[in-house]
Amino acid sequence: MSKTKKRWIWWSVSIGCILLAGVMGYIAAQNAPSALQQQEEKAESAAGAGERTVLGCQVEKIYKYTLCEHEQSQEEPIEADWVGLSEEEIEQKLEEGFSIKEFSAESIRLEKQIAQYCPDHLLLQYSDGKLLLTQTQAFTDQIKTVAAYDIEADTLDLQTYDILRAGKVFSSQEEAVEYIRKILLRNGE
Repeated sequence: MSKTKKRWIWWSVSIGCILLAGVMGYIAAQNAPSALQQQEEKAESAAGAGERTVLGCQVEKIYKYTLCEHEQSQEEPIEADWVGLSEEEIEQKLEEGFSIKEFSAESIRLEKQIAQYCPDHLLLQYSDGKLLLTQTQAFTDQIKTVAAYDIEADTLDLQTYDILRAGKVFSSQEEAVEYIRKILLRNGE
């Protein structure tokens, strides 16, 4: 092969590699986000991450009672020491069990799951020789005893005993009292 032919082949291969690299670079550039898009995305995320609460911000607290699947919510103005804080800073100040579901400078939505019945229900349960009628206090996980009745386990029929050991749920105190009255009448009390 002559020298000229070798040079011509070498230059052809070199130019072909350069053209191939150019085409590949062009294709990669078409699929990559533009520098302007990247700057806009960075600005948006920085603005969201740096958002801080303002005076007048409203806090909605949602209590989800898992045993009855009911929710209660209450809205209140932001606490004074939360004004000007970011989402991360507020998360550190939250009382136990609450988590942030939504956050903006003007409103915060908090949620807490409570493994009990909501305050709209009463629970009648037999424990340690007592028949206890209890109810969860609104917007808390605290349970209060509404009424207590001394009753011996052996005075209850087996089915009633099993029901009351597990706990029987009522929608009103009147329903619960009527049920208790029937138990006491059956027992001759």
